[in-house]
Amino acid sequence: MKYFILVLIMFASCTKKGNAGNMSISNNSKDSLIQRSFQDGQADISLQKIPYSTKDYYKDSLAQKIVPYKQYDYWAYIGVRDGHSGYRHNIIYQHGDTLLKKTHNIKLANDDKGFFPGCHPHWCVDYIAAIKDHKTIFITSEHDLKSFIGTINNLEEAMLIAKMNGYNIDYDTRGCSYKLTDKGFEVHLVKYTEYPLQKEFFKVTINQKGTITVDPTGIVIKGRDALK
Repeated sequence: MKYFILVLIMFASCTKKGNAGNMSISNNSKDSLIQRSFQDGQADISLQKIPYSTKDYYKDSLAQKIVPYKQYDYWAYIGVRDGHSGYRHNIIYQHGDTLLKKTHNIKLANDDKGFFPGCHPHWCVDYIAAIKDHKTIFITSEHDLKSFIGTINNLEEAMLIAKMNGYNIDYDTRGCSYKLTDKGFEVHLVKYTEYPLQKEFFKVTINQKGTITVDPTGIVIKGRDALK
């Protein structure tokens, strides 16, 4: 009888050890999953995908979310585009009394002046025309655009600040995600270089004052793969 009880005790002890071993395997698997998520750039589950795509001309969409630091009677975000019959000044977004643009000149005479130049081998550039107290002012530099925006009110404004510093979204979520912080926004973006050809992933932090801090994530893609 004593021998039978001893066998039962030993069996129960082995069963508990077996369960503990299973728990250890489960925890190891979890650690493995977390490690893989770090490698995939998705360790921070609070990050959300940026709701814009590299397939679209997303910069124009960002402009539509600008909330100017000062009040204006009317303002327009205008894009200069190289067309077949010359340069076209397209109003991408406007706000305020639109009748004022009929009595005030909101078109820059210089097609080369503005911020965010690009569209090689063609040409494009943006600027802002704003009317206040019957006077028209033009925002043509990235420094003036930052002052025009002032306090960072939303993700789009934060992305515009990042773009001024050369950081853009990517098709890869490691370069197209963000989260709201207690001081502003943390945005994960990429920076491209042509010589040498590569793209590098960064964590870009922008506070409500528009101050930007940048930390490389350690991920760099070189050569033609950087264009994929």
